[in-house]
Amino acid sequence: MRKSIISIFAFILLSLASYADGNESLFAHANQKYSDGLYSEAIQSYNDILSTGYTSAALLYNLGNSYYKHNDLTLAILNYERALLISPGDEDIKYNLDIANLLVVDKINALPEFFLSKLVRQLRMGLSPDQWGQLSLFSFLLTGISILLFFFLRKRLFRKLFLVAGVVMIIFSGTTLLFAWDQNKVLSDRDTAIIFSPSVTGKSSPDESGTDLFVLHEGVKVWITDRLNDWLEIQLADGNKAWIPENTLERI
Repeated sequence: MRKSIISIFAFILLSLASYADGNESLFAHANQKYSDGLYSEAIQSYNDILSTGYTSAALLYNLGNSYYKHNDLTLAILNYERALLISPGDEDIKYNLDIANLLVVDKINALPEFFLSKLVRQLRMGLSPDQWGQLSLFSFLLTGISILLFFFLRKRLFRKLFLVAGVVMIIFSGTTLLFAWDQNKVLSDRDTAIIFSPSVTGKSSPDESGTDLFVLHEGVKVWITDRLNDWLEIQLADGNKAWIPENTLERI
């Protein structure tokens, strides 16, 4: 029985190692195709990796670069945005996304954001959900150590210092945990999308008889706020809302 369990674990470990090696080989092959300027082949190779169920910020970023070089601007933006969801603090992804967005037909000015809200959002997006979770766990451990030292140390000054440190660590741990939850919610909800139709007319109601409000072109990022049958209510960065058919966009 014991040998059987060991054999099962060995098989699982070997399978995982083989799976990782296979993806690394495919990734290196795709990168070589990109370096050689064979962008359509690189795109196919990157998508082959995605079809295995594996994904990463680096993979999506390279796929976005390949689409950009292949003059598929909308797919480039989509993959840059997906990469940014996984690694929100990556400056290279942000830079390439900004460059791609300059080529989008529609120029939409975002609503001004209160400086404190902007600061918190930028701070929250500085790390991935896993990184925030790890930081929260680490600060929680420091909290426990501070509490133990508070009870075991004799000197009053040190007790006060570690009490303050414990309180600070508790607040920090709660904040980082909240950031991790919020970032993870963004990943799971997928309430943002990219317009994929060459042009789509935003309607005042979820049907073709609705009043025309504005026209959007491919590449524009929107926020999904509601749904009715095959229609989605979307909001733009400038706050304007409209209904559009679901098949005219792709969720990030």
